[in-house]
Amino acid sequence: MASPDDPTMTSRYASRQLNNLCDACQRVFPTEGPWLWDREGARRTDKYHPGGRLHDFMLTDEDDLHWRLRDFTIRDLHKSAKAGCHLCRVFLDSLLPPDFIVGKRQGYSEWYHVHKDIQLECTLDREWDAKEFPMRLYIPSINPYLNTFGRKFGASFASFGSRRPRRAFQPLRFQRVHPTPLDNSSDRTAWVTDSGFDTWQDPSLSGRPFTIVQPSSATNFDASSFAQVRGWLRECLESHDECSNWKSTLMETHDYQRKIRLVDVGTDKCPFLRLVDGESLLSGTGGITYITLSYRWTAETELTSMKSYNKAKYQDLIPTDTLPQVYKDAAAFARALGVRYVWIDSLCIIQDSPTDWNEQSSMMDQIYTHGVLNLSAMFGERAVGLQVERDPLGISPCILSRRLSTNPENGEELYEHWACFEGYGANSFVYLAPLFKRAWCLQERVLPIRNVYFGEQLIWQCQRNMATESFPSWICRSSSEDLQRDMLRHASRQHASIWKFRSTDANTAARSPDELWEEIAMIYSRTEITKQMDRLAALRGILNRMAGFFNKKLEPDWCIAGLWKTCLVKHLLWQRYGVINKSDSQMAARAKELLEVFPSWSWASCATIISFSDRGKDVHVEELVHIESIQPGQPLGPEATYTAFEISSRIVLRGRVDAKFNPEGVAREWAIDPDRSPRMQTALIALDDERAYKAEIGIRFDRPMPESVKHQNLKLLPIRMIVSYGDIAGLLVESLGIREGVPTYRRMGSSVRLVYETRSPKLFSTPHKYRHKWLCTVQKGSNENQYRISNSPKQYIQAISLQAINSNATSTILAYWATERNLR
Repeated sequence: MASPDDPTMTSRYASRQLNNLCDACQRVFPTEGPWLWDREGARRTDKYHPGGRLHDFMLTDEDDLHWRLRDFTIRDLHKSAKAGCHLCRVFLDSLLPPDFIVGKRQGYSEWYHVHKDIQLECTLDREWDAKEFPMRLYIPSINPYLNTFGRKFGASFASFGSRRPRRAFQPLRFQRVHPTPLDNSSDRTAWVTDSGFDTWQDPSLSGRPFTIVQPSSATNFDASSFAQVRGWLRECLESHDECSNWKSTLMETHDYQRKIRLVDVGTDKCPFLRLVDGESLLSGTGGITYITLSYRWTAETELTSMKSYNKAKYQDLIPTDTLPQVYKDAAAFARALGVRYVWIDSLCIIQDSPTDWNEQSSMMDQIYTHGVLNLSAMFGERAVGLQVERDPLGISPCILSRRLSTNPENGEELYEHWACFEGYGANSFVYLAPLFKRAWCLQERVLPIRNVYFGEQLIWQCQRNMATESFPSWICRSSSEDLQRDMLRHASRQHASIWKFRSTDANTAARSPDELWEEIAMIYSRTEITKQMDRLAALRGILNRMAGFFNKKLEPDWCIAGLWKTCLVKHLLWQRYGVINKSDSQMAARAKELLEVFPSWSWASCATIISFSDRGKDVHVEELVHIESIQPGQPLGPEATYTAFEISSRIVLRGRVDAKFNPEGVAREWAIDPDRSPRMQTALIALDDERAYKAEIGIRFDRPMPESVKHQNLKLLPIRMIVSYGDIAGLLVESLGIREGVPTYRRMGSSVRLVYETRSPKLFSTPHKYRHKWLCTVQKGSNENQYRISNSPKQYIQAISLQAINSNATSTILAYWATERNLR
């Protein structure tokens, strides 16, 4: 028998009773008798003069605004939840990092052993019926393990002027509900809230009641799950205008569907699979209705994928005995929905034919966009197929009930009910699921109009709603969690009102196409890919989508190796954001491979997470380089697209290379620790005894230092100047000599030259002690290279940054070559 302290939590549970409470929770919420607000003197009548205190549930010390319900440790919650207390399970799950919930709870054992002795305090706001998050789980004091909880805790402070330390907390909802039949033909009960909560998705939904369902099945793959998806799909097809607006013209639909292949899944009576050509299924009245599948490739995938030699065989019959389980589940689910055809990449693309692969992959945006539904196996390799076993207590809100009295007229017993659950539900963090750590799967999440994610419970997402089995009408998601959450707001809801900037969201409306693309590139850089050569190919679907929305398919070089041509100078300034582990041999090998495959000036050549700086937005910026030409590695044919520039291409710039810095010191820092961002003083101009202007250069390396780099070949290439600050953003480049008649360089890092005023030159040796301020404005003087500092009206000096460029540099043509391979 397992120890009661065993932290293993699985979905293989015996029958579990929903809404069952442990003794400690029953003392707080008894099924009969008064609750907190019914006790004499329990509800305060004045904010600062409470009517009284309860012996069992003492008021907290924050102005007596909360009831303190009970204290417990993580260990207590774990034991109680494992014994079957539904409320303790809700408490425990709310504390888990969201990637545990959407990752099949992998890592829970380690998390539990680190946090099991942490003491928490559960409170309920005395004005619970007027608060959105009235219940809170507090950590009473700053705990050394606080940060290991992740970013789920908020921060609470005592009343204004208090000196008490802040206390981290996890908010929970506590709302009155009433029962209602789930549907006309079922005796299952649903719960409807008396009020709703705010949502960024659709302001018209804010405050509206919503439905709660408590799934009782131990699997996400049964008749009730199929019925729920059928209901979501029917409602979306019939009433969601924003989802149906994606329909292309009949000619456009037929154009791509003639070229694709699909898997015919048969019927319940004849469930045999075979490969069919799209052209044979088209009729004059409409396109083909099919489902797409998003999943993680495994060794089984390669063994059963379509090749040139088995294509004819698959057109007769696809053997199912060796197929991956996820394919079989997708076929069964399609039949349950009444859809005859499924698109699965490994079965519908000839995997050993580069010609067929290129043609089919170029239509990814159309294939995923125009499928009626996309099925996402979000657990990736952590699940065998779409079917996932689960503990119903882990996916259902807890319903707390109490009997009030008996109706004397009919003898009917009267009850009140409350639902307790986490604020926005960890299941809304689908972007953290294991599947979406894969590069190819990002576009498979962004492109479809409708997605069903197969996790512990089914999650529906279309252009209007996001819903789960527990919240089948809709759920709310936080709008300020992190960059990936922001991406989910802007990019995964890819209908015209978002992409064409007609959204009511002010942040979305203010974004330009290139800024939106920067977000996509940053998020994509967090993903992993097996074949580094495919790093940009896996984005082609999203690139095609954006090109269509913004009318960029006018010329083949509108996108250059993942950078927008119209903002190319700005996009050259991407920065490495992730960590370079010098001792990681795999990272070093990947960085070397990427530098050989992609242009060094493209973010695709960086082996870690990248970012784009927002400095320079809404201020005056001067570009310090001019693009002479963008040249593909091979002559462009009549059918050439932007993909011709992904690998074999180069950029020729006209600019000035700055040699006034300490390249030997830079190389030394680079070799010691490529994660460091060294700063070096490059200029100093004293205005008087009190003030001086100082310039510093900060450098961030793109990759571990290649063995071939020599410090004397390192240069700085200024790219843009933020005139109001005097700062210059640029690149660290390595000179590779003269190639085809022009000086040739490759990018090795990003740089920024900062100019600021300091109080006294004698304090330069201790920069952490002196005060400085950024220059407010810099106005151009009579001389081309002369600037006037506005807060020094009597002083005319050359702007320090430009002085270093113009006085110590040579005018040159700079050629960015594509790859190291081209230079050998």
